[in-house]
Amino acid sequence: MVASFPASSHIDNPYRLNSGEYDSRFSSHAARLFSKTNAVRVRHCDKGYSETLTSELKIQEYLTKFPTFTGTRIILIVQGYSWGKLQITEDGCRTLLSGLGVFSEFMDLLQAFGTKTSSVDETFASRPIFQGEASGSFRLCYLSKHVELNDSEHTKQAVDIYSVRQMGVYHGYDAPNHGHTFVLVNASLTFQQHWLQAYESTPVGMRWMDLHVAVTYAMTYRWREYVNHLEAKFETTQSKSLSVPSHHFAQLSNHTPRTLTGLREAGMRGSDIALTSLSKDPGAEEPDEHVSFADIQGLQVLKDTVLLLDHVLRLNVGVFGGLRDRLPGLAVPGPSLTACSADPKAALADYFVRFLGETAVQAQRVEHLLRRIEGVSTLFRTILDFRALESARYDSQIMLELSQKAHQDGGALKTITLLTLVYLPATFVATLLSMGYIRLTKSKNGYLVPELDEEMWIFTFLTVILLVVTLSYRKFWERRQTQKFEEEKRNGYNA
Repeated sequence: MVASFPASSHIDNPYRLNSGEYDSRFSSHAARLFSKTNAVRVRHCDKGYSETLTSELKIQEYLTKFPTFTGTRIILIVQGYSWGKLQITEDGCRTLLSGLGVFSEFMDLLQAFGTKTSSVDETFASRPIFQGEASGSFRLCYLSKHVELNDSEHTKQAVDIYSVRQMGVYHGYDAPNHGHTFVLVNASLTFQQHWLQAYESTPVGMRWMDLHVAVTYAMTYRWREYVNHLEAKFETTQSKSLSVPSHHFAQLSNHTPRTLTGLREAGMRGSDIALTSLSKDPGAEEPDEHVSFADIQGLQVLKDTVLLLDHVLRLNVGVFGGLRDRLPGLAVPGPSLTACSADPKAALADYFVRFLGETAVQAQRVEHLLRRIEGVSTLFRTILDFRALESARYDSQIMLELSQKAHQDGGALKTITLLTLVYLPATFVATLLSMGYIRLTKSKNGYLVPELDEEMWIFTFLTVILLVVTLSYRKFWERRQTQKFEEEKRNGYNA
């Protein structure tokens, strides 16, 4: 058997599709899509046949054993983990899908799986892709988005306990043999549990339309829980804005030291007092938490998550709408829904109305939550801006008091300097005369005449020497400080 998917298919119109482009895309994404082992599970719903195809040879043997098929069968292609590789090889996938007659456009769906190496394109198979034939046979594929609860081991490393995952569905109907073949890629746990319950409770298990109902049910399951979880996270963050009553801002002046003495007694800076006052309610216990910049970051992360959910829910609404319009119109003989005594098409329409209504309700909740997040983000920014202004106001007040005190100290120093200038000359003259080097004697004419002592030169010499030493040391010290400053500046630039 030639592994030709997706390059050739007898049901593809070569003028509508470029099969070469699909084959090139398949090869280019094979490294991130497929693993090196096969673990494909096969189950025939109405005959009890089940098998796990663990090699390409077993895939070929299965296709040879069932060249045609009557009834309903499910083929599961498992994904190792979220954003992991599919548990099938490239050649095994080509062989399997070619043997089942899968159309080339199924590649659009496959491309949405595999290892995540770049931003995810959420437009792959965003609407059901349908292809019908004159014989009554048809091919249908679509991508469903659902919510899963992360397992305990994964939750320890995950940011959230829930995650949005995807499931690929292919349905091929062979009208001449009345055979329905479903290929499910990364089937959700909800769907698998539903499938096993139905298989055990009814002799024939799920019928072909039951499978679509089960898939769409899994698309709506746990969305309510996830939105409730996100709203609880939002309420926890929002409650921080209520820990600081707005009237308390007007009472800051009554609870904050406004002088330097008060600050020293409190042992705080002005900004610390402003922030403490804003997060403390008089007469009540100090709250454990208050608004911080990290809360704004958390709200932004939450907003990004909610925006993604809004987008995913819109995609699911599109899938629901496409299936609602397409499935009831399919002319397939035989029973299609289990335990349905009324018109199966009307019952199917009722199911989709219910699923669409539930999805629309969750989409409205997500949209409302998004608006609330934007409002609280604005409130948090306002609170932080107000705190910054209060901190700046108190810092400015402290600086004003410091400058006023410095001005007072400058006035006192000016007075001391003036007094020094008055008394310094008299002090110098008195000191010089008291040393005995200069004596005042009366001349014969009665005038006072100064007489210098013979040792006066020693005083003059020592004075000059000490003056030179003092000035030299001062010059040396200034040069050394300048060099040290330049060296520190260069080290700072290099760091």
